[in-house]
Amino acid sequence: MREMRDTLRATFSRVLRLENRRRAPRPGRLEHIDDARRRLTIYLPPGYERVESRYPVLYMQDGQNLFEPERAFVPGQPWHLAEAADAAIADRAAEPMIIVGVDHGGPARIDEYTPTRDESRQAGGKADAYARTLIDTIKPLIDSRYRTIPDDTATGGSKPAKLETGAMVRVPLFINEGEILRIDTRTGEYLSRGKN
Repeated sequence: MREMRDTLRATFSRVLRLENRRRAPRPGRLEHIDDARRRLTIYLPPGYERVESRYPVLYMQDGQNLFEPERAFVPGQPWHLAEAADAAIADRAAEPMIIVGVDHGGPARIDEYTPTRDESRQAGGKADAYARTLIDTIKPLIDSRYRTIPDDTATGGSKPAKLETGAMVRVPLFINEGEILRIDTRTGEYLSRGKN
């Protein structure tokens, strides 16, 4: 059946000189929230404004590096996460999702992302407080403003398993790349871990 569809599409395109309007992925759009404890950049998937669907949410750390060239740590070199999400959604390699970029705390970045204090560097040890901010402030804010699936949430960052190494909830310190942790977002309790 696929061959017939491709044949018909090619024939109609050639005979009617129709351009394929979907050659480039449809872009999602970005919004910003500045009334949380830090700046949030929200990627909404293509069609978000036209469809009443609910979406899973991916919370990404180092939010200023994800989308916009003028905000990236290395000026002009963002991670192009919106473009990657648009392409993955268009190719059906990923389901449409909301992505929340959470800006780090500037000089407090090492403190927020490190679960234990390093006395020799006078840094770290505040990851639990940062995790509570994600769970108690940022996630409820996003769930109240956007059509999310509240129980379908994941976190990510610039290093594999950064928050999952004990920062979010008192879980084992060593987590292998590709492992998934299940966390009750209402209580912050660690539930289980498994392979991807």
